Amino acid sequence: MSDLSIGRTRRERAWLWRWIAFATVLTIAPNVVAVALAPTGTAFLGSLLNTDDTAQFLAAMRQGAEGKWLYRNPFTSEDSLPVVMYPLYIVWGKLTGWLGRPLLAYHGLRLLGMLLLLAVLERLARALLTGRAHKPLYQTAFLLAAFSSGLSWLAAFLPQDISTRYMADLTLMELTTFQTYYVVPNFAWGLMFQLLTFLCYLRAVEAGTQGRAFSLWALAGGMACLALGLIFPFALVIVYAVLGVTALFAVVTRQEGAKVALWSAVLILAPPAALVAYYARVFLFDPMWSATHMVGNIIGSPPVLASLAGYGLVWALAVAGAAWALRDGRWRDRRLSFALVWAAVNGLLIYAPVPFQGRFGLGLHTALSMLAAPGLAWLVRRLPPARANRRRNIVLILTVPSTMLIVLAGPYMAIAQGTFPFYLPREELQAVDWLAQNVGEQDAVLASYAIGNVVPTRAPCRVFVGHQFGTYRLDAKLRMVDAFFAVETPDLDRQALLRDYELTFVYYGSIERGKGGFDPAGAPYLERVYRENEVDIYRVRSDAP
Repeated sequence: MSDLSIGRTRRERAWLWRWIAFATVLTIAPNVVAVALAPTGTAFLGSLLNTDDTAQFLAAMRQGAEGKWLYRNPFTSEDSLPVVMYPLYIVWGKLTGWLGRPLLAYHGLRLLGMLLLLAVLERLARALLTGRAHKPLYQTAFLLAAFSSGLSWLAAFLPQDISTRYMADLTLMELTTFQTYYVVPNFAWGLMFQLLTFLCYLRAVEAGTQGRAFSLWALAGGMACLALGLIFPFALVIVYAVLGVTALFAVVTRQEGAKVALWSAVLILAPPAALVAYYARVFLFDPMWSATHMVGNIIGSPPVLASLAGYGLVWALAVAGAAWALRDGRWRDRRLSFALVWAAVNGLLIYAPVPFQGRFGLGLHTALSMLAAPGLAWLVRRLPPARANRRRNIVLILTVPSTMLIVLAGPYMAIAQGTFPFYLPREELQAVDWLAQNVGEQDAVLASYAIGNVVPTRAPCRVFVGHQFGTYRLDAKLRMVDAFFAVETPDLDRQALLRDYELTFVYYGSIERGKGGFDPAGAPYLERVYRENEVDIYRVRSDAP
């Protein structure tokens, strides 16, 4: 196998940049369409997928622009301990806050993460697969990882309805690399640092006893692993498990350089250790953070059959690639053994008995793609080169329909729905902007879930409800909001709610008007401080009887 440090030719660089440009267009176009075709009088909120979390990230950017270094949860009325969380967004907010265009900055961060991810992905594919019988082998792996999805698109041709839980490549963001870099920035950056950590590990092992090179790659890997822990902490479990098992496998099987592999893993995994301890203290023992971001953070994995369908042809080809690697002792090659261990460990982790097991899917699609490429080459090995290339291209095309469905479905759903979580009327956003100029961190706003999701992205206050994981006791609070705006609720109960949760403002727009007929204008404990286009904002009077 070729040396890991093999460089790119000009033609190979041009090939890579063409596909990066294609990915850029593919991920920008849906958002441009959503903005251009926004219903009259509405504004696009910035995201077609994972809309809830986008609000959290925009809130973190706002906090960074305001000078914060630690994240404070604004999506619940209870005060919370500021913690090291979302540093990617906080730093980006500091760098781009002067622009005054947070949505553009947000998508710029995603695009930058995507560019770096695809560059590292291509380099890792070359490191693992360059030098095999078919020259474009690493390119096949890159294309499968970057653009393939599973078989969910076939559901359209089936007579019976299929639950979205069995369309995993459409619903679980971590399942495919494309969704990872299409949906939110920290997924793209997280996977990039995960792959970079693996690449540095391989290079450190390759360096062997060449002291300076080994030290530099181990240090770079440790810094990449630390950055991964800051940006996507769940992936630390993946990296610890994969590198730990890989090093142990090298020792047990007495691979050449097993001692170097062990030391490389130890040195790379050491830097984030203190961060792991910090996260354990915050998210296991702080009552508020534990309740909102651990106990309530339920991201389950799909059933096994759904996962297999979600990976589709990539999974089937990866099985062929694994079979090829296990023949004739090929698995003893440390790079092939790394790919095998990575896929096996990552695949087992997505069914770990924890409520956020779905988060451990990050990178599994990439690992399978690294095995799928040689698997495909092995299956067509007896064909003449021209026919083999045609078969390869046909298979690649058959792996992308679900990806195109993701691209097309986003703007279609947004435009068809025409309201939250994709759009809000401009007059509602104007009212939120008024809040941004007239509230402080000590204030808390009572509003519907939709408005509560948007307010923290623009205003430095807390909200009563606003995020499925960020809101403490979400279900109970949603019932309280409905009861507050119900006309039959006694005023004493409303006042008790405002007092008990230390709420200082009540937002009353179109969504709140439709919740039960209560008119805040007649409440002596509320003072109207804003009215524009049928949107009212009331200050809770501290001197009310």
